[in-house]
Amino acid sequence: EERGRHRIGDDVGTGPSHVAYVEIRERWDGPEFEAVNIIVAEHLGITPEKASRLVELGAVWYYDNFEIGDWVRIMKPQQVSVGTVLRVFPNPERYKTCYVDDWDERIKKVDRDFVVIDKPPLLPCFAHVTNGKEVLHRCLADALRVK
Repeated sequence: EERGRHRIGDDVGTGPSHVAYVEIRERWDGPEFEAVNIIVAEHLGITPEKASRLVELGAVWYYDNFEIGDWVRIMKPQQVSVGTVLRVFPNPERYKTCYVDDWDERIKKVDRDFVVIDKPPLLPCFAHVTNGKEVLHRCLADALRVK
């Protein structure tokens, strides 16, 4: 929470990653769209808050068989429709070095085309399938409050 950055809770993550598939079936008395965190919480038996943290980490995906024909990562709260298939990683890999306090000192050079950074150890440059938030470019942007 220091410097106004949002840190995802330590109760989510780092362990052996397995995957859970959730198919949202139509119910005769149910809504056509539902919040993804509520669906994940109900199917995995976890709290909606923990499911929201999984969504914020990018540990939840949906299959888009209409436009893309591939899995799409969900990074923010949203509604999903009946018939959607979710892929959830309930125990995502975590990279705590994303939350170092010295990002300002780690920037070595900035020009029109490049930013040179002294990357914290063990922080990936590319998103892991179970965690799309704790990756170099997102951590740097969050630390420096850049969108």
